[in-house]
Amino acid sequence: MLTRIMIAVMLCLAPLLALAQGAVLQPPSAEEIQAAQKQGRYLATLTLENGKTIEMVLEGAYMPVTVANFVKLIKAGYYDGMDFSAVVSQKLPDGSELGFASGGDATGAGPGYRLPLESSPYFLQHKRATVSMLRAGSYELSGSQFVIARSILPVYDGQFAIFGWVKSDMAVVDGIQKGDVIKSATVAPYKGTEACPVLSPMPGIATQPPPTKADVDAVLKQGRYLVTINMDDGKKITLVLEGKEAPITVANFIKLAKAKYYDGVVFHRLETEPGMQLVQGGDPEGTGRGGPGYGIRLETGSLLNKTGAIGMARSQDPNSAGSQFYILRCDIPAFDGKFAIFGWVKEGQKVVDNIKIGDRMKTVTVAPYAGTEACPVLKQ
Repeated sequence: MLTRIMIAVMLCLAPLLALAQGAVLQPPSAEEIQAAQKQGRYLATLTLENGKTIEMVLEGAYMPVTVANFVKLIKAGYYDGMDFSAVVSQKLPDGSELGFASGGDATGAGPGYRLPLESSPYFLQHKRATVSMLRAGSYELSGSQFVIARSILPVYDGQFAIFGWVKSDMAVVDGIQKGDVIKSATVAPYKGTEACPVLSPMPGIATQPPPTKADVDAVLKQGRYLVTINMDDGKKITLVLEGKEAPITVANFIKLAKAKYYDGVVFHRLETEPGMQLVQGGDPEGTGRGGPGYGIRLETGSLLNKTGAIGMARSQDPNSAGSQFYILRCDIPAFDGKFAIFGWVKEGQKVVDNIKIGDRMKTVTVAPYAGTEACPVLKQ
C-alpha cells in the first residue's frame, strides 16, 4: 500500500514559488485546447543526451487542457536541456514498489503560469508507464513538471493530471538517473489506434442503477439513518448518515447497503502518517480500483473532514464516487470541498482506529434514525 507521505515527497519536489515576472510563455488558449481535443493523439519524443529516446502518446481527447499545455511547451523548446530532477525507485515496508522519474521544471517556478488541475470524465489510472502533470503545492495548480510512473501509483490517482503514456521501451525510463538531461523534445500529431493502456472503464459491473430521484427525495424527507457495520471479529461500528446534508451520497450508500453490496468486503487502505490518518473500504475487489460501475455527483456542503467523518473516495473525476468510502482517524481539513462527507461515527471510533488492511465487514445494515444529537462534523 502506497502511503500519503509519498504525496508529500512529490509535492516537496515542486514547491509553489512566485510565478515568473514578465514570462514570455502563456497558457494554452481556448483555440489550442479545442485543437488538442479535435486532434486527439500526439506523439511526443524525448531525446536524452545519451542518445536514447522516450516516445509518449498524449491523449488530447481525454485531457485536452493538459495536453495542449504540454504540446505548447514542447514546441516552444521549453524542455530542451532540462534534466530529470527527481528519480525514485524503492521498496516500501509493505513490499510494494514506488517508482517514478520527474522532470520539466528547472527552477521550481514553472513556465510562469499555473493551470487548474484537470479532471476527466474518463477513468484514468496511474499504472506503470503513465505520464502525468505534477501539481505544485496545491490541489488546483500545475505548470510544466511531469511524472513518468515506473510502477503502479494508485495513491496519485486524482492528485495529478494523467495525460499520456509511454509507447516506447520502458527500459529507457527504468534506466533514467537523477540529472539525466533531455537534449530535445519534439511533438507531432499521431494516428495510432492502439488501446490506451492507462484508460479503464468505470470498475465493476452495475448490478443495479444508481439512486433515483425518488430515492434521494425519500432520504431528504427522512433525514438521518443509522448504519451498523458488524466486523468479522465481532466488533461493531455505528454510523449516523446525514441525509439532509448529502442526500445523493446517503441514498447511494443506503441502496448499496440494502443490496448487501458491502457484506464481506475488506478495508483495503490504511493511512497512518501524522495529519493523514484514515481507513478506506467499500471496494468488492479489495484493490482500490473496484466499484458499482457508475459514479454519482460530488456533494460538498457544511460537513467537514473531522475525526470520525465518513466520506466518499473518488478518482480524478470529481463525479466518480461509487461505493468506496473512508473514515477519518484525525482531522484532514485539506480534504474539505474535495470529497463528499455524508456522516459520522456514533460508536466504535476505537474500532476504526484499530482497523488493519484486510479486516472484513461481515454485514452492513441500515435503518431510519430519529436521534437528535448534534452532528460533530457539522461546520459551525
